[in-house]
Amino acid sequence: MVTVEPTTAMFPADQRELIEAVNRTSAPSVTGRLDQHFAAVAERNPDRTAVVSPGRTLAYGDLQAEVSALAGRLADVGVGAGDRVILCAEHGWEQVVAALAVMRVGAAYLPLPPDAPPDHRQAALEQSEARVVITQNSLAGWLAWPAETVVVPLIAEICCAAFEPPATDDDSAAVLPCGTEPGADAAISHRVLCDTVTDVNRRLHLGPEDRVLALVSADSGPALYETFGPLLVGAAVVVGAEDARQSPQEWLKLSRSERVTVWMLTPALLDLLLEHLSVAGESLPRSLRAVVLSGGPLSAGQLGELRAERADLTLAYATAISSHGPWVAWQDLTEPLTSWDWLPIGRPMTNQRLYVLSEKLAPCPVWVPGRLYLGGSAAEPPVESTVRHPETGERLVRTSLFGRLRPEGVVEVTGDESSRVMLHGRPLNLRDVELALGTHEAVRQSAVVAAGSVAYVRVRAGASVTEADLTGHLRRTVSAYLLPERIELVATMPLSSDGLIDRAALGAAARSLSPLDLPPGQHSPEDDELLRRATAVAWRLFDLPDIQPDTNLLDIGANSFQLVRLAIALEEELGLSVSVEDLLRSPTIAAGLRGHLGVTGEPGLGRRSPVPAGGIESAGGAAEGVISGVLAQQAFKQARHGIRHDLDDIRGRQLSTAEGRPMLRRNTTRSFGPDPVSFQALSTLLSVAGVTMQDGEPRYRYASAGSAYPVQVYVLVGPGRVSSLRAGSYYYHPVRDCLVPVAPDATLPISAHIDVNQQAARSSAFSIFLIGRTAAIAPLYGDIGWQFTVLEAGAIAQLFTDAALECGLGLCPIGTMDVAPLPTLLDLDGTDRFVHAILGGLPARGQR
Repeated sequence: MVTVEPTTAMFPADQRELIEAVNRTSAPSVTGRLDQHFAAVAERNPDRTAVVSPGRTLAYGDLQAEVSALAGRLADVGVGAGDRVILCAEHGWEQVVAALAVMRVGAAYLPLPPDAPPDHRQAALEQSEARVVITQNSLAGWLAWPAETVVVPLIAEICCAAFEPPATDDDSAAVLPCGTEPGADAAISHRVLCDTVTDVNRRLHLGPEDRVLALVSADSGPALYETFGPLLVGAAVVVGAEDARQSPQEWLKLSRSERVTVWMLTPALLDLLLEHLSVAGESLPRSLRAVVLSGGPLSAGQLGELRAERADLTLAYATAISSHGPWVAWQDLTEPLTSWDWLPIGRPMTNQRLYVLSEKLAPCPVWVPGRLYLGGSAAEPPVESTVRHPETGERLVRTSLFGRLRPEGVVEVTGDESSRVMLHGRPLNLRDVELALGTHEAVRQSAVVAAGSVAYVRVRAGASVTEADLTGHLRRTVSAYLLPERIELVATMPLSSDGLIDRAALGAAARSLSPLDLPPGQHSPEDDELLRRATAVAWRLFDLPDIQPDTNLLDIGANSFQLVRLAIALEEELGLSVSVEDLLRSPTIAAGLRGHLGVTGEPGLGRRSPVPAGGIESAGGAAEGVISGVLAQQAFKQARHGIRHDLDDIRGRQLSTAEGRPMLRRNTTRSFGPDPVSFQALSTLLSVAGVTMQDGEPRYRYASAGSAYPVQVYVLVGPGRVSSLRAGSYYYHPVRDCLVPVAPDATLPISAHIDVNQQAARSSAFSIFLIGRTAAIAPLYGDIGWQFTVLEAGAIAQLFTDAALECGLGLCPIGTMDVAPLPTLLDLDGTDRFVHAILGGLPARGQR
């Protein structure tokens, strides 16, 4: 079979126009080098304050003189056009001088934190091919550099001698990002840098009276704007002290004393600020008028808290393709946004373009997730991560970000490679766990790392919550595949020098933990022996000798079929009855055996006896007469007790159709394709449950006890999954034959379905819910009315099954699920009861 990849030409006209409009960003670039623009501003405003730092305040004229002096010294040691220079200095005015001086001589600088390990310093020298290092005089004595490296100390030495800068074009390199993310191997040119800072200045209406607080280190992407943006319009850069960059109390104090008007914060720093304001009772400075957020996922809750502090603030989110690169996308956040989870979103900035493509570089329609590719000026240098657009041939940079284009014309970032793990070939996003944890009222901040499968949680001041509380919350909100092995409550989160959560440090901490060791005192020696024997069975079955009783078996690649095999093996070899349902919900050996342990972490569970010979467990934990053993269940099903076997040997009259029975038309679809379902197909399917007029009387296609018709039909549509139909829940009105909106944009968590149904639910285009309204039949039949309701739902489900084949649709019946979200999702009343659910969509290619 030949697979045809989608092209933009196949999209509806409105989607083609939307994609084109999003990337219609071309504008004349700013001409000239950045240092030349700064020099022009300094010449016009020599007495205006340019840089405020703890050690020194510089006017534009003083800053210009310092830049000229250092540029002259660089020229003296042979630095010229096209060269590379390492800038290794602590946070302060010296960084600003050094960066502009390197540009003045036509070279490019690579910022490097002073606390970088020696091997990082060596790698930076090799990466940049630099032979000159600029550093502060206080650091020159104890930072070791190779003997052939020329170290130029930063000292306050104003030289009035004129320095004539070399002639270089706008596309010459200005900054070398120090990083390894996609796109970080490309130098940032003067043209890209000027375009970016000019665009941000325009969006923020930045002017000479503004003062921008600089909190991040020079090697961070936001530092490119904090350093240069204000200097191109005559504004001031206010540099915080090195040891106060992660102290909200110090920001507030400095911002009030220096009348700071604009902040650049990461979501992690914003969390520190919001907590400080809440605990200390402080308010934001009156001078503050704008906050730009960037670097990491921003939740709607964080945005709401900030807006509650000051409703008049100008708020925006800026996105970069790497933590060391310039911003390439922008989203104004002043107006409240609804139906959002994370808010790292935006449209491409001036002369930048963003595309959502599949892993095969096919364009993704609206709502369909894919990888983000960057086009435009930032993608012009040919780098290792460059590819060609499949249709236009435009050079693109393959980023580490995943996202999707929304109908509003903005790109939503849904994750990145650092938060993505693969399980059975299916991508899972660890940020979904962070999002779910953030919905708990006690959680201030969270971070999940793949190493050790640990979630770190910082609790709100004054809140009280336990690991068990948060685990229970996650079980209700995320897939069982995403449940972390453990949750660690921490007082603070480690932050990097650029204000981001230091996930590398958390990963190292997770590896140093012993998450697979059982808590002391939880189990008796007999229980420990039982766990060891069961674990040995798992070692052999999965061929992994490092499994522990509390290892999440899904994390090591187990699937539901293998979990059933484990339950069978434990029953065959150890005589232990294991609930497959419990094992699917909590996929650890300890959880599967909890009914056999004398002491457990859950009250009310005691030791169970091995399975009786008859296979019916009648003591401890299971309902009377219910078979719990996997082998006994399988044997029971194979016996086919629903057939009158006592009549097997009695001679009967053979039916005439025995040799040519009608072709089986029923088919269950468990994998659906990504293409949207046509509204016509869904209409045809649902109409079989509607009312038709016959001989002047309303008639249904199915019977109902007492003509009560208590079963209601609801439909939940996924975003972009049914053409021309908005996502959300609908009531099918059988008399009007129409879909009535109930909860627009509403969604059902995948975790509402049991493990074996979650993949089908994730790929489905819509869900049908059959809900019995007991108030519509109980007054006629009392308690037995529920039996009639179930029968009626079965008849409707059969009608849908038959109609689906005519519509080209696939259906998957769902008999059990977590119904807790349904009353809100479907706006049900107290007399409504869930009866049945059906997943639907276009069958995947292999199932058509």
